[in-house]
Amino acid sequence: MPERNDRVKLGFKGIAAYLVLWIVSTALVLVDMVLVRSACMELLAWYAKVRNIADTAARFSFGFVVDAVDRGLLLVMAVAGLGAAIGLEALYRHLAEHRRLLRDGWKVPAILVGLALISLLIRFAL
Repeated sequence: MPERNDRVKLGFKGIAAYLVLWIVSTALVLVDMVLVRSACMELLAWYAKVRNIADTAARFSFGFVVDAVDRGLLLVMAVAGLGAAIGLEALYRHLAEHRRLLRDGWKVPAILVGLALISLLIRFAL
């Protein structure tokens, strides 16, 4: 049975694009996770301000809700970060194998920048 050669010859431009896209996308995922958490906390603070929580018992119960949401967000961020690292590697490898890395590779960082901008908009609009 002949050996199968799974290596893809990308060339210098392809290797450079692969590395740059992977590093930029990973950094953007980390920034997005922080910004989304911050935006969620701002939304909760805005909700508390709008509801005018003045009672001590209501403050404590809302504090528990905020703490639970924060812990949930941290858990979701950890899982999303791991999934993003695996997904980005698989996506960029697939694009490289089909010689579409330079043509379609920019879409992922563009989506991540859009998510960061939406999070910043939520954070500063409130």
